[in-house]
Amino acid sequence: MKYIFTPCEPEYAYIKESVCSLQAEYPFLKVEIAGRSACGRKIFALRFGRSANPVLIAACFHAQERLTALVTLRFTERLCLSAKNRQTMCGIDIGGALSRREIIFVPCVNPDGVEIALHGAETAGKYRDCIERAMSESRDLWNANARGVDLNHNFNARWDLSKALEIEAGITAPAPRRFGGYAPQTEPEVNALVQLCMRRMPRTAIALHSQGEEIYYEYGAGARRASGKNFRRGERLYARAECGTCLTRGVQGLDDRGTRHSFVHIRARERQKSPAAERLRERI
Repeated sequence: MKYIFTPCEPEYAYIKESVCSLQAEYPFLKVEIAGRSACGRKIFALRFGRSANPVLIAACFHAQERLTALVTLRFTERLCLSAKNRQTMCGIDIGGALSRREIIFVPCVNPDGVEIALHGAETAGKYRDCIERAMSESRDLWNANARGVDLNHNFNARWDLSKALEIEAGITAPAPRRFGGYAPQTEPEVNALVQLCMRRMPRTAIALHSQGEEIYYEYGAGARRASGKNFRRGERLYARAECGTCLTRGVQGLDDRGTRHSFVHIRARERQKSPAAERLRERI
């Protein structure tokens, strides 16, 4: 199967080019600008399907988790290709399913952070001094946006609890990771996503993150139980679209807030020679 999208480091120019190429090949894919980053880079939203019962899939909140942008772009193309050719995925008629609902993809919520991680503080424009100061005070790799705010911690969802944990850890100023800002929802990237949700009112929102070189999902206890059969079906669909049958269930872990997750394993290290890794390289 020949793809338009071919994976490499997802710097801003590459994300922009990929989005334009997908829209040119699949005119039914609607592209809008959800907002702009602190440095003015566009945050793209790709809409596919009927404008009802939307599902939001957003990725690349953290610069070191930019693998999720590649996964989202490939998944978008797989869906578009299946719809165009009237094919099924995991037994699901994609064209029929998306005649009843909409999927909204945001492949890169944090374009500034990715540029900083790949090309250094000079890509942050007027925030360069802030970035260099934060880098000099920490050995962590860059995850935050151009203002040194961890976007995942800046949403107005248990922000006070997150802030207390940051202070306990000694994180009280802009940093490469885990600083949630001086108040909730201060960052333009967060506001762009919040406003998109307010406009489209998605029935389901999925935020993609990665731990090491794996994709994981589910926030909070009981997510699988609440989702039931439809969640398990979507779980299989996503795994099939990205890495064949490379799906591991029931593996538990902790994020910065101690939240338990289940993991979908996508191991992509060059030094690994497992069948799953080989399938990943062939398919992505």
